[in-house]
Amino acid sequence: MKQVKQLTLSAAVLASLVSGTASADLTGNVGATSNYMWRGTTQTGGGSSVSGGIDYSHDSGLYAGIWTANTAFGSPETDFYVGFGGEAGGVGYDISVIQYSYLQTDNLDWVEVNASASMADFTLAVGITSDVFGTDTSATYVSGEYEMAVGKESSLTLHVGSYSFDDEAAAAFDNYVDYGLTLTKGDWSFAYSDTNLDADIFTDGDPVFFVSWGTEVDL
Repeated sequence: MKQVKQLTLSAAVLASLVSGTASADLTGNVGATSNYMWRGTTQTGGGSSVSGGIDYSHDSGLYAGIWTANTAFGSPETDFYVGFGGEAGGVGYDISVIQYSYLQTDNLDWVEVNASASMADFTLAVGITSDVFGTDTSATYVSGEYEMAVGKESSLTLHVGSYSFDDEAAAAFDNYVDYGLTLTKGDWSFAYSDTNLDADIFTDGDPVFFVSWGTEVDL
């Protein structure tokens, strides 16, 4: 994966590369959460986080974007991503490459390839890297989600994921399973997240309840 370490395609750059008569959209997003949780682990040491980003999408299915949020790692996290998505035979699909960057901290940047497939209310996804958190360690994250409508204009999402590392000692990571529930209504979500870990460098092993808000605007 290191050969694509310098991936920094922004929405504006990709827009300049795409020609033709098909329409394209540029949107911005802002959000806030009481605890930035990612794959069952806190990225803010249990604290709050604010985020924002810009996304470019083309009718062909091509998209790109940039997103940033504060973390507890000595630097904000800034993600650059490019991908392609669509639907075939009733199955939705998405393939993307994302660079996780921590511009004020050395040796944390890394790149991951992601793919997902969805049918009806089910989604399966996988993320693969050879350099998780800049440790030269390969890792694979596999997850499944089921979303159901509940009440009026609300949804409940059930999530389970499995994170595995090829060299746990070198990376200071343990293989683990995470699971959670998210209730979403409008721009708000209320979530529960937990793992089968007693503790690691990201979590003390306790379940987490957190609330988030986010919205998107056309640019």
